Amino acid sequence: MIQAKTLILHIGSWKTGTTSIQAFLSRNAERLRAEGILYPRSTRRSEAGLDTAHHRLRAVLDEADGRVTRGVAEVLDGIARELRQSRCETLLLSSETFMGFRRPETLARYFSADRVIVLASLRHQAEFLNAMYYTEVCHLKVIDQPMEYLSGFDRRKLNYLFTLDRWAKIWPNAEMRISLFDRDTPARAFPVQHFLGQIGLDWELAPEDNVV
Repeated sequence: MIQAKTLILHIGSWKTGTTSIQAFLSRNAERLRAEGILYPRSTRRSEAGLDTAHHRLRAVLDEADGRVTRGVAEVLDGIARELRQSRCETLLLSSETFMGFRRPETLARYFSADRVIVLASLRHQAEFLNAMYYTEVCHLKVIDQPMEYLSGFDRRKLNYLFTLDRWAKIWPNAEMRISLFDRDTPARAFPVQHFLGQIGLDWELAPEDNVV
């Protein structure tokens, strides 16, 4: 069991500035550590090198399907070692793939904290679908027609209430901080600044930090 005074879980969702936020957190990991917040490197490591988010944590735990495997032990040992060496009281984990956790309750099995904060930013489902399809076409070169793409889309990703309810049941005393990624909202206008405010940091940022 990994024990922290405060556990912050940034669970997404996709297409709400998460990549910008995670890239900023990665670049400023040492500055965060000076504030007593650990954004661990060990769970951001992938076969390709160092990622900006903790996607591997979710992948390893879901693959284990509730079992304590060697992969799970290695990941947890890495986080525990960093937390112990950093002497930080706050552990921050971020991955939009947490929204699709098959067994999110496994996190509660391995992580404990006096205070748990769950951060989520949600986008109108139609806009979310459009943005996901745009990414698939432009970056992953998917050539499905829109209705074909929609027919194969995992509709559970659109059920925000179901997803948030699962997290609330796992940590009933958690602070659920939900933002809307709508036009003219702080979460959309400047995702990084909004995120920092949610975790209690009032840093002065440069315009280049506002990349969405």
